[in-house]
Amino acid sequence: FFFLFLSVLFFFFIFLFCFCFFFFVIVLLSIFFLSFLPSFFLFFFFFFFFSFILFCFCSVV
Repeated sequence: FFFLFLSVLFFFFIFLFCFCFFFFVIVLLSIFFLSFLPSFFLFFFFFFFFSFILFCFCSVV
């Protein structure tokens, strides 16, 4: 039980780190490519990446 809790906590921290890193990249990209890329495309890509990480997290758990 303790090992399961530890693994869930570990994957949660990995998920949180990836989420924060990707959010930082999205903010940088939206600042840098503001005149080139529409914000809707960034939002769609961000949503797709978030659901993909969530799916991987649920399949592992």
